[in-house]
Amino acid sequence: MNRVHIPPAPVEMTPEREAALETLPPEVASEKEWAIYKQRNDSFIVDLFQGQYRNRLECMTCHKVCPPIPSLGQQGTS
Repeated sequence: MNRVHIPPAPVEMTPEREAALETLPPEVASEKEWAIYKQRNDSFIVDLFQGQYRNRLECMTCHKVCPPIPSLGQQGTS
């Protein structure tokens, strides 16, 4: 089903990569992450049933913000 026959190695979310994404506008960061996802997962199922949602998590003690933009269908796969 996957149109990608030889997928590239997974791209890890490093603190440096996350910090770089935080400096980008949300739309640009989302497009970059979706392009990385589609390099490994490109199928009819992805076209119809997968996407992204924006999530923001802020620590109530130190106020550090974690703005992940995971692909739908990838929750719980860390």
